[in-house]
Amino acid sequence: MSRRPALLLLLPLLGGCFPNGEWIPTLWGGEAIDDASEPDGARVFRTDDGCEVTVDAFVVTVLAGALLAPEGTASAVLPGDQLFDVSEPGPHSMAGILMRRGPYPELAVVVGPASEDTTIDEFVGRGQLIGNDNASSDANPIRGNAEPAERAAMEEAGAAALVRGTLSCGVESVSLDLLIDDELGLLRCPLGDFALDGGTFGVTEAIVRAERLLATGEPLVDADDGDGVLTMADMDAAGRGDALREALRSAWDADGGSCTWESGEE
Repeated sequence: MSRRPALLLLLPLLGGCFPNGEWIPTLWGGEAIDDASEPDGARVFRTDDGCEVTVDAFVVTVLAGALLAPEGTASAVLPGDQLFDVSEPGPHSMAGILMRRGPYPELAVVVGPASEDTTIDEFVGRGQLIGNDNASSDANPIRGNAEPAERAAMEEAGAAALVRGTLSCGVESVSLDLLIDDELGLLRCPLGDFALDGGTFGVTEAIVRAERLLATGEPLVDADDGDGVLTMADMDAAGRGDALREALRSAWDADGGSCTWESGEE
């Protein structure tokens, strides 16, 4: 059974190969994380129900992606197999890509299990990475900024995201060790009136918001099995795992508004 998002099979090849602008796609964790920095570097914010979340790591996958022209064709492909810790100050550059000028109203991003074998080869499009390969330029990170141990844990668990930190609700407190497993999915992210001019560069932002993923605290604290460490096994046992997966799918925004998630399973 194919596990490729259906859209990837429908992206036609654009003619020509002359790049005359630079696209710099970026990813970050949004204002709630960046604006809540503590002196020791911790990221702290409050949930809708008044609990406090300290985020030590919030890692998400970017398995593949593309910048889409108005007709829906992939005009530049985004390097895949990238894992980013968006608890670190951002935005983080995901690539620097030379491509044709013009309007680009949508960004497509493939997310899902970190162990999923999904690469840029599955997108048909043009646009050239700056440098000879994905490691040749500072604008082209090799695999994102996630720590090797975080990547290894996510790959072993087949996780689409990792959240580590603490959650405190009044006198109750739990450690977060959430390896959020989810199926392969495609994010369709609107970019508004984004256009790339010839001879210049254009920057787009994809934002994955921890405060949207962890909007409420008390239901999460209540899901702990009593050992003080909240895991996805606890969430599933409490019947709240699917709600957390749905919150992850809904946590993404772009320059033009909220991204929509669609299943990549067939």
